[in-house]
Formats: sequence, structure tokens, C-alpha cells
Amino acid sequence: MVLRGWKFWPGKGAAAGRGSFSGRASWTGLEIGFREIRIVRLAGRGEEVAIEGSATAALPPGLVQKGRLEDPELAADMVRDTLAGRRLKGRCVLALPGEALLVRFLGLPAALSPAEMADAARWTVLSDVAELVPDPVVDCQQTARAVVEGEDVNQVMAVVISRPVLEGYVELARALNLRPLAAEPSFLSLLRICRSALAGRGKVNALLDIHRENSWLLVLERDELHFCRNIPAGAAALPELIQEVQLAGEFYTSVSGRRIEEILIAGASPGELEEAALSLEEGLSLPVRREILSPLFSGWEDFCRWGRAYGAALRGLRNEDLGT
Repeated sequence: MVLRGWKFWPGKGAAAGRGSFSGRASWTGLEIGFREIRIVRLAGRGEEVAIEGSATAALPPGLVQKGRLEDPELAADMVRDTLAGRRLKGRCVLALPGEALLVRFLGLPAALSPAEMADAARWTVLSDVAELVPDPVVDCQQTARAVVEGEDVNQVMAVVISRPVLEGYVELARALNLRPLAAEPSFLSLLRICRSALAGRGKVNALLDIHRENSWLLVLERDELHFCRNIPAGAAALPELIQEVQLAGEFYTSVSGRRIEEILIAGASPGELEEAALSLEEGLSLPVRREILSPLFSGWEDFCRWGRAYGAALRGLRNEDLGT
């Protein structure tokens, strides 16, 4: 979602941090989680990227309810307490919690122009979610091309969020003196880092982003995202997680004719990930990988903690669909 130029924007705990949040021109990734807000500021050019600063602020129970930030100013106060006098500034990308979103995949005729494809996707999705999401905002992007029953189709991912929910996160960013230019699901921020590890392996690979209570499964073939599903189970309920991933994999096979061959997991604490990996390997009879995906992270725990905010900031540095 590109925020620049939109007309509806308003005018206006325990913590740890590192870095100075100052220096070169940079982008900030702001991830809003269920229990924490995480901030990473990146600077760089081309393939050379450095972390200028990072911080995390714990949130009190109930401040984020089903993906909605109930009090943006209170959340901003908690971040300011974490920063202890350090100031944020400049452009940022928001990594939004998956609980705030609905995601739909559509197959549209490849003959449509990009504008026609976006319009068709929005109208299709809006008619589907009108009663589920109040005042919906829809963002669409083409993720892959496929042949369905002999016809070329574009696969389009549509992300839907309630406008008041999105405005709450924008209000938080602006209260922190940041200029939000784009927003995206946090699992796509994570995928931006993992993509190179998943692409080019000649397999149907999946990224499983595991949280405490829910997870996201993303399936890639080569470098194209073909499938995404919210899994209503996480590290707290591994038997249910295995069952739901298996069902999602079977559905993907039924519509594509291909099977997931390998899973890369991320997201939960290292101890929970290790247990989840062993359970998934045994329950699904698939290889499950755990690895550090950037030399900027000191270890697996560091990657799990900062990966989504890092991926959001990286979108800004790469100037991906920002209109800047």
C-alpha cells in the first residue's frame, strides 16, 4: 500500500534499544506486533546496507486488539520512553500485523492492462468483504503468472484493511515524527529477506511465519508468490498448526497440481522454533529449514526479533512501489 497522495490521512514498558538513529539518509521500518513495537533504521546504497539503529518497546495487554491499535498516542509514549531522548525522523514503511488484514488471491485474464487488473481485483474483493471489513481499503499486486485451463492468467494478491485501523498505525508513525509512505503485511516484510533463500532452488518452497497464536503460510515457485494463507494456530498449539499447514498444503496441491517440497520457518522464539521444526518435519514428512538469512543479524534470535522491521525498511531503501 503506497500512502503518498492518499486523501484521507489526518493532519496530524520494558524496552531495549541500540544505535543512534542519526547520520546518513535512511529508511525506518516500523513493525507493530501484538506485544511489542519494533523499529529498525537502515542506511545504504545498492547491496551495501547497514543498521543505523534499532529499538523495541513492550506494549501493555489489550493495546492491540485483533490487529487494531487502540491508543496510538499511548503506544508512541512507550516508544519515546524506550528511545530515552533519541529522536526518530524521516521516511518509514509500516509492517502491519496479519490479524488486521484479510488476504485474497485472484486469477485474472493476462490480457488486462495493469490499471484494468487493479480495478477488477478491487471490485471483486470489495463485493466479497463488504460485510466483513468496515470502510475497507484494498491494495492489489500481481504475484505470479500461470496457465489455468489453457488460458494465461495473472495471479493477484489483494490485501484488505479497515481504513480506521490503518489510520491508527499512520497516527502512531506521525506521532513519532516519522513520515509513513507505505504499509504492508509484516509477513511480506519478512518474505523480502527470505526470498533469496527460497528462490532458484527448483522446488516449491514455503515460508511459515509462526507467531504465538497464529501463523502465515506463503508458497513460492521460483521467485513468484503463488499462495498465501492465514493459519489459525501457532507455537502455542503445535498439533493444530501441523494439521492446518497440512490442510493448506493439500488445498494448494488441489488447485495447482504441485506439492510443497520444503518449508522455511521463522517468527517465534528460537526454542519454540526448534520444537516447531521437529514437530513439522515429523508430522508433514517434509524438510524444514532454520537458518540466518543476513549477516546483519548476530544469530537466529536476532533475526526472529528484527526481521520484519528490517524487511519493511529495506522496501524503502529499494524504492519498491513507493512512488518516490
